[in-house]
Amino acid sequence: MAALARSRSVTDGIPDDRRVRAAAAETLRNGGVAGMVVALVLVTWWTVLDLAVGSELTTFGRIAAAVLEGVSGASGADRPTPGDVATGMLFLLIACTIIGALVAWLLSRFPRTPSVGLRGTVAFAALQLAFFALDGASRADLFAALGPWAVLVGNALAAAAMTFTLVRRQPRLIEGRRDLWDEEP
Repeated sequence: MAALARSRSVTDGIPDDRRVRAAAAETLRNGGVAGMVVALVLVTWWTVLDLAVGSELTTFGRIAAAVLEGVSGASGADRPTPGDVATGMLFLLIACTIIGALVAWLLSRFPRTPSVGLRGTVAFAALQLAFFALDGASRADLFAALGPWAVLVGNALAAAAMTFTLVRRQPRLIEGRRDLWDEEP
């Protein structure tokens, strides 16, 4: 609750130009935190799935191999080393932090407050696009290797976590703005 009170007063008493910069920095910071929460959700999701099927955290090995070696390394990721797992998790953390900051910035550009459903849709679309960009750039066919349903469910869980975190951390997206369905004055 203290974080909510603090975020409401971050720009009080600051001149307009500095207020805009402070609000932008706050938006990016909140998005970065939301991205870190998303990374935690995805790490948990893929770890549970890997352990459920008895694999040795191969998802993170595949991610690391796809990022570092492209299509040639993804096939050898069936027995990942601890370094591969750490690299895959680190890449996931960095990518999700950037995506979270971009989604928070994008949502702050709406002239009216987007509904929670629209926020979730934007977050899900951003996560899916980022996944397909990685998959296409590496040509490692991670979508097929990880399973389409697992990718979709994981990104849906991550989008829900991002939406919840952004709503909690950015109350000004809710307060003082008209809803999308309100009429023009």
